Amino acid sequence: MEPEASIPEADVLHSVKTFAAANPAFTEPSIRWLIFRFKNELLEQGAITYAGNKLIIVGNKFAGVIKEGRLAA
Repeated sequence: MEPEASIPEADVLHSVKTFAAANPAFTEPSIRWLIFRFKNELLEQGAITYAGNKLIIVGNKFAGVIKEGRLAA
């Protein structure tokens, strides 16, 4: 019998406010600045998305982009 393949953890969706609350290293203004400055890169990497006019942060991907330093300066 083969071992079961692990199922990847679902990405947690956040607003700016809930992401800041869940990750105290980031303030709401710092998150908004990152999104303003790197919007296109974050969209391309799937770290943020929009539901209508509502900005959605894909928690695991957003944190990964920051940790790995994938945002161009």
